[in-house]
Amino acid sequence: MRSLVFSISFLLGVAYTALFFYLLKKSYNFIQFNAQWMFAKIFYVVLMFFSLFRLISFWAICFFTSYILDRARLSYVLLSIPESLFLSSFLVLFWILASVYYYTHLMSYNPIEGQIRYPKRLKKLGAVGLIISALWVIGEIILYALFAGRLISVSSMEFQLMISNVAAFVLIVIFYCYLMFEYRNSYCKSSDAKKLSIQVLRVTLIWGLGRVLHILFYYTEALDFSSNDVHPPFDTMSENIPAAILLLDYLVNEIFCIYLVLRKQFFYIYSCDINSLPTTNSFLPNKTNEDFIDPSMIEDPNDFSWINSYDDPIIKEENIQIHIKVPSKKQLLGIIYRGVYNGHHVLIKRVKFTKISKYMIDQLIQEVVITKRLEGTHLLPLIGISTGSSHIDFVSPYMTNGSLFSAIHQRNSFFSYKDKLRIARELAFSLRNLHYQRQIHGHLTSHNVLFNKDWKVLVSDAGIEYFRKYAGLVLKYSNKSAWSSPEQLKDETEVVATFHPSDDSYSYGMILWELFTNQEPFPNMHWTKFKNMVKRGYRPSVPKSVGDGIKELILSCWNVEPKLRPGFSKIYMTVCMIEAQDPAVQ
Repeated sequence: MRSLVFSISFLLGVAYTALFFYLLKKSYNFIQFNAQWMFAKIFYVVLMFFSLFRLISFWAICFFTSYILDRARLSYVLLSIPESLFLSSFLVLFWILASVYYYTHLMSYNPIEGQIRYPKRLKKLGAVGLIISALWVIGEIILYALFAGRLISVSSMEFQLMISNVAAFVLIVIFYCYLMFEYRNSYCKSSDAKKLSIQVLRVTLIWGLGRVLHILFYYTEALDFSSNDVHPPFDTMSENIPAAILLLDYLVNEIFCIYLVLRKQFFYIYSCDINSLPTTNSFLPNKTNEDFIDPSMIEDPNDFSWINSYDDPIIKEENIQIHIKVPSKKQLLGIIYRGVYNGHHVLIKRVKFTKISKYMIDQLIQEVVITKRLEGTHLLPLIGISTGSSHIDFVSPYMTNGSLFSAIHQRNSFFSYKDKLRIARELAFSLRNLHYQRQIHGHLTSHNVLFNKDWKVLVSDAGIEYFRKYAGLVLKYSNKSAWSSPEQLKDETEVVATFHPSDDSYSYGMILWELFTNQEPFPNMHWTKFKNMVKRGYRPSVPKSVGDGIKELILSCWNVEPKLRPGFSKIYMTVCMIEAQDPAVQ
């Protein structure tokens, strides 16, 4: 029997030694962990101590087999202390699971800041988990002190650990049900984000199942709760459980479980930006509603004083009169209708969904409130939204002269050089005001540069980025276009969620080129080829006819280094100087 114990201890000693040094090696990756994963480091430190105790225990049993087996309490302590540490790591694993579920779902996206938000409750959950883990360890120390004083029997200690193992599995099941309920109406940010959340969930369930199997393999065979006799654990196991099952117990239920959380795919969670995880590469050009309206069919309000930015963002559906569907040759986000709201002509963009979550509506309302309160004489206001059982309507004023894109490429409108400089100035002024308000457009194109009755510029489609992200997941919408910066094109998500001022500067440069050359950027070019060309630094050629000042401004906006692109204060001043120096303007 003792030779069998020696063999088992030797094999497990080698296995846990390898595990310990593998943990040490992986600990080097701690420096790559993002700030929000500070508690995850503690999880791996606990596992490191666990594996250290395990290897010490098995090597001690291996080299001092007779001495330890003759002392039942000592042999029990060597085997059970590491298990107490292993159980304490479950609470931190719960926190990791909760955090991953939060960050991979749309609930973590902040429509105000356009980035991931780190909720206080996650931080509190991590702190509570650490406190409970610490209390668990303290409680175990007290129990082992009582056990050393022979005030508690081996059977009582084993029973306590068995209940703890069962409780760990039950808590995992309860926590799983809670997550399924909490996120029942929330989509993952991308297909890869979904894979990450499923991966962590599976690992957690495997850990819990491993505890149940550990009980079935060991405790139910090793214990006789009707007796207070003290049996050396290895004596009992060697009599009742085949050595192969014992090895399987430790190798599968402990070593394999730890290996799952040490894999490269699992560590990727702690260093990646989950908000921009890659998904599919489908492309849908970002157009606006106004490009396909016949200006002669409806009057232009030209005055937005009737729109109160502090009005309720929710419009009752019965207050909107839909007149006619606007024909479109392009695939847009939603169906466009002309209509009337409170006696004013409006455009209604209706976006249909198979289901609409209450959380998404709440976030959208937040975004609409922010968008309605953006200030600027050259920003097209959003009147509000109307929600139905399976659709959302976006209501905005109708603009008689449509978009810059339609004016240049569809209606062949003529703009003098003086007009072009004015348009460039008004557009720069609008974006300067937008950036002053800590807002970035992010998907600026000539489609959302609109004209009122007097051909004054108004910029549309600013804001509501959370909704676009949601539409990207559900409807495969994309906010990338031929005007997008190289940095946005490198982002493999359907909808780019994080914008930078330099993105708008690049797009402005492309619109400026389009305005002064009367050419569409990258027409009829395959999307993949276009992306690769732009990412490699290719830009349209700028003819001399645009003027030296405009050419220099366009090229500076297209700079391959985002930090070197001019901001809109500088762009606006530059255009004003060019306009003031141009004889045609005088």
